[in-house]
Amino acid sequence: MTRHLEIGGTPREIGLAHGQQLRAEIAATIAIYRHAFNLPEDRIVSEAARFAELIATYAPALGEEIDAIAQGADQPACWIYALNARSELMAASVGECTAIFFPETGVIGQTWDWMEPLEPLFVVLTIQRGKGHALITVTEPGIVGKIGLSSAGIGVCLNFMGAATRQGGVPIHVVLREMLEAKNVAHARRRIDDAGTARSGHLLVGSAGEGGFSQEFVGDQTSRTEIAQKPFAHTNHCLQLATGEKEIRDNSQARLSTAEELIGRADTADLDTVKRILSDESHPTHRICRPYSPQSGLTIGTVCTVAMDLRERRLDVRRGPHADAPFDTHRL
Repeated sequence: MTRHLEIGGTPREIGLAHGQQLRAEIAATIAIYRHAFNLPEDRIVSEAARFAELIATYAPALGEEIDAIAQGADQPACWIYALNARSELMAASVGECTAIFFPETGVIGQTWDWMEPLEPLFVVLTIQRGKGHALITVTEPGIVGKIGLSSAGIGVCLNFMGAATRQGGVPIHVVLREMLEAKNVAHARRRIDDAGTARSGHLLVGSAGEGGFSQEFVGDQTSRTEIAQKPFAHTNHCLQLATGEKEIRDNSQARLSTAEELIGRADTADLDTVKRILSDESHPTHRICRPYSPQSGLTIGTVCTVAMDLRERRLDVRRGPHADAPFDTHRL
């Protein structure tokens, strides 16, 4: 069963509880990324200071939460900022993650395909914010948010996009958390715009009844696609921006084609349909639910699968690349 923490209060209280209760897991996650970043310590310190300034301007409450995570975990603050900016600090081209959204029923989900050592470490956080707002996020220890849903009926998924160089904008994981803090889809759009560019990734934002949108970022480019009624799928290559991720395109296009074919054949658009599509292993080499294998010097596979019913405020998560394994259910 996936580890689940329920925390709440002020940003400082949330961060302290996160850091204290996940102290060992945060230390292990830092060790993984220390190796993956392959950067000298003084570079981590300088980059973290720059990201801290960006976060303090864009989402000061999250800056306070990150500082408190560091204190609770007894870790240098620079390393908690580095974890939250890990997508920007890694220049990698990796084919991973398949995300889908059925706007007519408000169900959304994805495979999170990433480094195998993170499978035993990822957590589900239920965070109770002030004024009745709450959220559930599947995330890495020390990182303020990733895949998840909120009591406002907003859900968000993430696809990694290839980047030839490290990026310097507001970290995408901070933007993901802000999607879960949004009051509605219009608010989520504004917070995306407030973040600017200088990141690489795709955010799929859905709602319980207002449709949603797809936002691609590649460096200083960004593009938004509104999603009203038609089901939507995205993998790890751009659908709108003109970029050339040759290393991952075959894998990404194959998974997208499979997902779109399965969506087209689906008789229903419920949570079980999302789970079935994300569990598909039919492609001989480019499965949606994929076993771990070497890629770009890393061992990549389906760390977990997440399926969400935004109307019911329900998040189901399955650990590992095992299509027949059960899901754990979490609700707000």
